[in-house]
Amino acid sequence: MNMVDTITVEPSTINKEVELRSLKYFILLFGVFSLLAFSTVSSWFIVFLILYICLWACVDFVFALFILLGIAIAQGKVGLLFHTGANVIIDDIYLVEIFFPVFSISFLLKSRKFFLGNKVWHKNVKESIILIFSFVIWTVICVSFSEWKIRGLTQSVHTLFFFLYLAMFSTFSTKELHRVMAILLFWGVILFIMALLCILGIPFEFESVELTRTLRLKLEFFGGGKRASLLSPPAVTAVTLGLCAWSAYALGILRKKKRLLFLFFGFLISIGIFYTRTRSEMVGFLFAGFALVAILGWPKGYTIRGLSLWFLYVLVVWVLASGLNLSGALKRIETSTDIGEQASLGIRLGLWKQGFIDIGQSYGMGKGTGGFFDYNDQWPHAHNVYFSVLFDLGIIGFFLWVLVYLNLWRLVILSLKKLSYFTREWLMIIFFAAFFIELSLTSLLQHEYTHFMWWLFPGILLASINNGLKMNELSVEPIEST
Repeated sequence: MNMVDTITVEPSTINKEVELRSLKYFILLFGVFSLLAFSTVSSWFIVFLILYICLWACVDFVFALFILLGIAIAQGKVGLLFHTGANVIIDDIYLVEIFFPVFSISFLLKSRKFFLGNKVWHKNVKESIILIFSFVIWTVICVSFSEWKIRGLTQSVHTLFFFLYLAMFSTFSTKELHRVMAILLFWGVILFIMALLCILGIPFEFESVELTRTLRLKLEFFGGGKRASLLSPPAVTAVTLGLCAWSAYALGILRKKKRLLFLFFGFLISIGIFYTRTRSEMVGFLFAGFALVAILGWPKGYTIRGLSLWFLYVLVVWVLASGLNLSGALKRIETSTDIGEQASLGIRLGLWKQGFIDIGQSYGMGKGTGGFFDYNDQWPHAHNVYFSVLFDLGIIGFFLWVLVYLNLWRLVILSLKKLSYFTREWLMIIFFAAFFIELSLTSLLQHEYTHFMWWLFPGILLASINNGLKMNELSVEPIEST
């Protein structure tokens, strides 16, 4: 029998720590609201507010993580627009890239107690990190193939920043991953409220601000309309809400105390996904749930019952999100198969056809990093992650991307096989795997490789796999969720 040393912590000590932490955040938040109030007197206080938040984030990693996950969705609607003097769009500069120095300082201060290399280059994630870094290097090389060098350079800078974020996230402990999921749940509820206001026709947007001749600050938080588009296009909104929803469901299973509350929040966030009217995301969400229920229910013989209940659950979410307007929702599904030149699918087919023609003309080397932007200003990417990589980075880039993708799935399967059924680590990985299915399916008709979610999530997934495999070495006993 193994003897385990236990340390008893007095309840009074825990309560005192909670009180001190609450007091600290009360004082810090009081400073935020005070500067916000003073900003109504002078706009200079906005500058002081931004500096105050950045300074706070530098010394408080939890707050830095909170800010990062909050602005992760900001892409295309809120951020900096980089353009020429003639207002020809070059690219977006995302808020997560501007926030990178602050988050890096906070991360390094948090990590100063251990040698960072041992965490990043752990044997469980080393191969994946090398593969992803190889892909980043290839995006830099492919800038030389792009006709519009400055566009290609900005796209390669995106991948470099996002890779560094991925590397940092891959070092997170199980406790930090729980914190990530809790923060995602919070922002998911906020985004649901924003989506509801958007659907109700209540906009929240400001005029763009010209900062320089080539930089413009965009502040289109959300406008009123039939599709929820929150700080980003509907597809990006939907996939961000997807990660928030699966985080809420995971917390509902992992935390017994507030299970019903977390599951209810997951339900609300799921409605937010359907508010975006992004068909590929809705289908991805449905099939991700099918896979999750099948894996959870198979050992106990609940598979058929679980699949039926999940289908009914998604149907209820869809009906509520459509505002009981089933005819309109069915009509949107009907148009999904329309291959006319002006239809959504027809436009995609036309772009993909041109992309394959260009691949042949470039002898498999592609258009270069960011090169697909030249096809059509209204459709600046392939609306398919895999084709986006192929058309930009050629066969070599596509091969590297597929290796990264398959290696992530290999690690998921390996960890699920090694971990005991229904342990905390096993459950965390299975819920992240469900979102990975959703992300993979929606990427067939949406997104591109420079979308932040395709870098943030693999970092989280690698961290959960890493922690799970390390815990397996300690022979964790399974726990039943009751």
